[in-house]
Amino acid sequence: MSLVVRSMRVGSFSLSFLDIRWEIAPLYDDIENYQFYVEKASREHGPYQKLVGPLVNVFRVRDGSVSTTLDHYRDTFYRLRIVNISENSTSYYPTNGRGVRQEALPTLEALEIARQENIRLRHRGGRKLWVFPRRKFGARCSCYDSVMRKRLVDSCLTCFNTTWIGGFESPIEVYGQVVLHRQKTEQVGVTENSSEVASIKLPHYPIISDGDVIIEAENKRWRVAGEVFAPEHYRFPVRQEARCFRISEGDIEYSIPLNAAFDPVVDLATPGRALNSAKNSEADRIERTSLGILAKYF
Repeated sequence: MSLVVRSMRVGSFSLSFLDIRWEIAPLYDDIENYQFYVEKASREHGPYQKLVGPLVNVFRVRDGSVSTTLDHYRDTFYRLRIVNISENSTSYYPTNGRGVRQEALPTLEALEIARQENIRLRHRGGRKLWVFPRRKFGARCSCYDSVMRKRLVDSCLTCFNTTWIGGFESPIEVYGQVVLHRQKTEQVGVTENSSEVASIKLPHYPIISDGDVIIEAENKRWRVAGEVFAPEHYRFPVRQEARCFRISEGDIEYSIPLNAAFDPVVDLATPGRALNSAKNSEADRIERTSLGILAKYF
């Protein structure tokens, strides 16, 4: 079965970059047979030039070359070039030859509110966290039965029980606040089971959802459970707050590797800019522009 791209979106969380994301239909072929190239152009029909690639089992990139307000609000179009290595064939998305651009531009006020929230979390009570977004599409793991539509293997180290190869996307370093609400310990036979519930406050990016894993520096691991509260300013999210449950140390999520001291935390492929390093937080990536128009908010 060939790879099929279902959608492609271009979004903005700062004046300093644009994020390009795409989703594919469930794939039961070897994902290693497919390479993605992201191409960009200043006009809808091109000519297109390669931005980054080849990418394998990666479904988002960041264009850090959009570094000024003028560039940010100028139309930039993106498309995908998909290479099937096994068949030596190439296809494009969108298939109509047109590129995809950012449709809903955030206001400068919304970007400034989000920037202030990032600064507050970084310097006023926040601490370093790593967010692992849970995969919700891609190549199916071999532990998944497509007929019965369920996972047949317990504690699968290939998909971490998500049924999608890789399980989680690359970790993203942010600053956030962990507020513990309840801690309960129960005696079951000769063992003690403890449960903790907390709310975690995060900046506007990355967008988190049910099932994502958040890791503290002490390797405490939390699972996002339920809805995420995300206030908006003119339809642009400026911060997030989620209810999370502490993950037991015996759960499969503790097998997700993270070496914050030595391994680069690869977030998004960013040509020409050092945005992939673990030492660069989202707050550092927000452009430090003095807009001078939000004094009434702060």
